[in-house]
Amino acid sequence: MKFSIKNHLEELETLAVRLSAFGEREGLSPLIVQQMNLALDELVTNAIEYGYDEDVEGTIEIELDCDEEKFTAVMSDDGRPFDPFESGDSEEAMSDEASGIGVFLVRQLMDEFSYKREKNRNRIVLLKRLHSEEERESKK
Repeated sequence: MKFSIKNHLEELETLAVRLSAFGEREGLSPLIVQQMNLALDELVTNAIEYGYDEDVEGTIEIELDCDEEKFTAVMSDDGRPFDPFESGDSEEAMSDEASGIGVFLVRQLMDEFSYKREKNRNRIVLLKRLHSEEERESKK
């Protein structure tokens, strides 16, 4: 599922509604959907608050995908270049005004995350495994 939102905080509600609908359609657990929503909410908020000047209209694109093993979200925005995962140290990330505790939470909630700047857009990929390592091993 792909959709776009504008760089306005009011759009966070649209994000939550679309994410919830995707989770229901795909049969994802409410906990997994809630974790992805929290992570995306934090990252979209950072993009809106730090990536754009107040009077600049921008577009944030979200792409959601899942298979039997993982739930993936790709977020891209046309704001200023900003890698929220740049700091390798969790304490430093928590104290950085632009990253804040939100990025610390993203690090805790997601199994994998990455950032890259391409085609004048920030691109963040979030991955949440749907089963624990033990569950995957027991299915073999």
